[in-house]
Amino acid sequence: MAFRILLVALCLVALACGPAGAGQPDLPPAAEAFARQAQAGLEHMDRNLAQAARRLAKGGGLTGPQARQALGALFKSCPQAIDVCTVDLRGRMVAIEPEAYHNLEGSDIGDQEQVRRLWRNKRPVMSQVLRTVEGLDAVDLEHPVLAADGKLLGSVSVLFRPEMVLAAAWDQANTHRDLEPWAMDAAGRIIHDQDRHEVDRLLFSDHLYQGFPELLALGRRMLAEPRGEGVYSFPARGRHQALTKRCAWATVELHGVWWRLVVSRPSR
Repeated sequence: MAFRILLVALCLVALACGPAGAGQPDLPPAAEAFARQAQAGLEHMDRNLAQAARRLAKGGGLTGPQARQALGALFKSCPQAIDVCTVDLRGRMVAIEPEAYHNLEGSDIGDQEQVRRLWRNKRPVMSQVLRTVEGLDAVDLEHPVLAADGKLLGSVSVLFRPEMVLAAAWDQANTHRDLEPWAMDAAGRIIHDQDRHEVDRLLFSDHLYQGFPELLALGRRMLAEPRGEGVYSFPARGRHQALTKRCAWATVELHGVWWRLVVSRPSR
């Protein structure tokens, strides 16, 4: 009888506590969930861009009322977009939406690496973060506009800030407010962080990070490894004192460009 009472008591404790780690989610699954949502967001934008490219090809041009309609529909379908445009074979942005950016029509972006890569391969491209003619640090996602015979007519572009895509992904992926997300691109640029003043800083050269060798070593691991776990020290948002943090990271990739998405939590 005593054994049965003890067994019942243990079961009640287990039910009260929930599964091991309840309320403290394991970091690798949280990072993977973050990455899945971010990947879905990028691919959604990519599909809409592909549809716009087909619509432009059928409409017969990069300018005119039909092109404007296609760009308007594309902009509405991409909530994180700054603007969308068509680019001709001289590298000029010949039609832009929304109207607030019409003044930039005619701007030349033909010297940008991703535009030349699209011309060379006739395949979709995504840039690293670059300084744009709009005066922003942003990413350019482009699809070729191809005639029925495969001839390149130009391209169609969505310009966006990575932090907008990643903030939306984190909101969809996370229900545990004690976790802290951040993200880094292949150049070591911080492209997302809840501490806004860290976004666009370069991990390996910015003075903010130079006093934290564990973080720099972890960043080098992240460049080399698509997923993993680690420990580093850095102040929590809004604080000056460094905390030890556990983290895990995963990767999203589109058209050969990847980002490392990190989920961290102060060690207890």
